[in-house]
Amino acid sequence: MSTIHRSLLWGNDDNFPCPSDVINLHNSNRIGSMQIYDLNSETLHALRGSCIEVILDVPNPRLKSLVIDASAASTWVQDNVVNYASDVNFLYIVVRNEVLPSSDSTMGNFCNRLQQFVVHIQPSLGSRRG
Repeated sequence: MSTIHRSLLWGNDDNFPCPSDVINLHNSNRIGSMQIYDLNSETLHALRGSCIEVILDVPNPRLKSLVIDASAASTWVQDNVVNYASDVNFLYIVVRNEVLPSSDSTMGNFCNRLQQFVVHIQPSLGSRRG
């Protein structure tokens, strides 16, 4: 039986089912990928060994500190990607589309610095390449 290549968005709102139920939903419906927009360790633990391709959103509340601080970016990658990479199938790390340039000079400058986040996490991700 082949896997259907589509994904579901997953977060941790109060009305969402527990992560293991969501994994079972993916598996029973042959859904091959999941986009996580509200990351937590319970969800990552549930994904271990599931073969589901994971698209991992960087949480907006953390984004500014990760852009500014290379050490914080590296720690985020270690805690949320590297520690699970041996048995979670990460496909992408994405920045949510709510982060848009604006006429506000503070937000515009912040958006222009998003590339720094990629630069900050690259060494940690590069160490996981085979």
